Amino acid sequence: MQHNTARKGAAPLAPTPCASAAATALALLGLCCAGAAHAAPQLAPALLDSSSCFQKNQGLLAQGRLDFSGESPEASFDLYKGATYQGQWAFQNTQGHWVLVSPGNAVVPAAALAVRHPQRAHGAGVNTLDVSLAEPGLREASTLPGLTLFVGYGATGPQSFGDLLARQRFGIVGQFAGHEPARERCDGLAPASATSPGTGAGGTPAPVPAGDRVAPSAPPGLAVSNPSATSVLLQWGASSDNVAVVGYRVYVDGGLAATVAGTSHALTGLAPGQKPLLEVEAYDAAGNASERSSVAWADASVYRHGDKVTVQGALGTADVVHTFLGGSSGLVESTAVGAKPANAQGWRFNQLGGPTTVALDARRGKVLFTPEDSRNYNAVRRFDPGASIPEQRHFYKAHWVRNVVLLDGLPYAKSYQWKHERVNWEDTVVDGDTEIKVHNQTKVAGLVTYVNRSASDKSTYWNYQAAPDSNSDWVLMEILVYTGTQGLNDGKLITRVHKNGRTWVNQNRQAEKIYADPGMRLRYFIEQNYFGNFGQREDGVDNPLPKPQVRELYSDDSRVIIGNDASSGWKRVELRDSVALAQAKVREVQSWTIWNGRIELSLNTGGLARGTHDLHLVVIDGVDANGWDVVRHSQPIRVQVD
Repeated sequence: MQHNTARKGAAPLAPTPCASAAATALALLGLCCAGAAHAAPQLAPALLDSSSCFQKNQGLLAQGRLDFSGESPEASFDLYKGATYQGQWAFQNTQGHWVLVSPGNAVVPAAALAVRHPQRAHGAGVNTLDVSLAEPGLREASTLPGLTLFVGYGATGPQSFGDLLARQRFGIVGQFAGHEPARERCDGLAPASATSPGTGAGGTPAPVPAGDRVAPSAPPGLAVSNPSATSVLLQWGASSDNVAVVGYRVYVDGGLAATVAGTSHALTGLAPGQKPLLEVEAYDAAGNASERSSVAWADASVYRHGDKVTVQGALGTADVVHTFLGGSSGLVESTAVGAKPANAQGWRFNQLGGPTTVALDARRGKVLFTPEDSRNYNAVRRFDPGASIPEQRHFYKAHWVRNVVLLDGLPYAKSYQWKHERVNWEDTVVDGDTEIKVHNQTKVAGLVTYVNRSASDKSTYWNYQAAPDSNSDWVLMEILVYTGTQGLNDGKLITRVHKNGRTWVNQNRQAEKIYADPGMRLRYFIEQNYFGNFGQREDGVDNPLPKPQVRELYSDDSRVIIGNDASSGWKRVELRDSVALAQAKVREVQSWTIWNGRIELSLNTGGLARGTHDLHLVVIDGVDANGWDVVRHSQPIRVQVD
């Protein structure tokens, strides 16, 4: 089946003189106005391939493959869909309505706002996005001679359309003379990954086995997520075929809406309140189509604590030893309130500090609880991975911790020391000669990091201004370490705390020596929060003034990840309200059951407030030079906390 139009690497439209930015935009798209000429930048075409057709009983269908390979994967973009007919221009808005635009119009509507780079949506190496146009009411070309359609994108912001024009990030997807026949079925774009001669988009069709009449299997696991008033994300599993699956067609209420090469598609421009039937079929090079898989809009996924979630994408593997006390099946939630958690899975709870039980916290649900008194002055949990951590390995340690200190019923306002996170070479809470330790302190200092490399090689990093502790707050404490080579400054140590909707990074971000003693290697992960030195800063050491009568210590969602190779230990997943860590107010640690291309996990909603939350599952692959997470992939998710 041939396309009415098929363009590969279409050249940018030449600019014409125009007076203003808005008029310049329209001039570049074919309108005339007066003004100064603007030179077109020499950039690769933004449109890699396109197709358009009038399909019987389906109307006008067009599709373009936009190229984002020259854009930053961290950026977001606004998508534009435009049409010109008999000297008039119209652009589709986010509700799917067409808006007429004149040369003097300062605002050009976008069809979709803040769309993520394809790498963030589908994984590293994916740089193309298929954008479709569908108008079921336009059934034949004879009524629209001279109609031209285009798609494009600009960097998200008030000057988005100006960016589209300044860098010519657009291209034509369809031009109609008025005599094109309606076809039984419109072909879509070739798979984006097919680039070799004879198989790539716009190339000679790949050979099809004679007599191939075997249809692919129906796409499995079709699901919808991240619903909004006018959009929804469709995801499905790969179909199989006796030769090869070429692509997938997405249908909305029976009408073809898009043809894609991958196993997901973001539907935009739906009418508010519309709850259509959504279908996907697979097809092969011979034109055989599978049965359609379907899902109703009402099935748009809303996830709750403990629900199984799959993060799709080419996300590699994570060869690690890891443990998680939180989550619906973790040791804490599986223990009754008031009971002591059993020592298991490398964890010990009542060996080094005393007595820890499971309690209910108003914010985080089931947590670990230790009261402090004259005999039991600290709470300690210890994880032993079973072996020391070698050189040139990454590891990650985190947990949420909270204290309550009351004197005569009021929060204690003087200094005290608490909230330790340490990794020691020995199974002890006594400071070790090879140890990494982070404190979050009140009054004395905020975020403090200790690095003991050997008995004679030790450093302390003080950051007085970073997140000083306050009574009764929950704090997420984190240690990220690359052990490097013994005696060399090729390791890395990042310590962070997250509290009150903000993450703080300590100043020790440089290359770091971690191991200096050949007989000492880090092994034991010890969480120790304790109270002591009450009022020492204000009233002197061991002062006789009244001490707080209520001293309570809480802990939740302890997480340890240790790489078995030189690259895996910092790979992890979080639930956030912002993909970028520096802007994230909500952070909840996740664990996974499968990480092999895709990631499967049981959702941990942690301390989220009751209600519905539109969040992101963020796949992390290390940190940058400033200690902020490097995000490899993110997936939107709607979460309900009852």
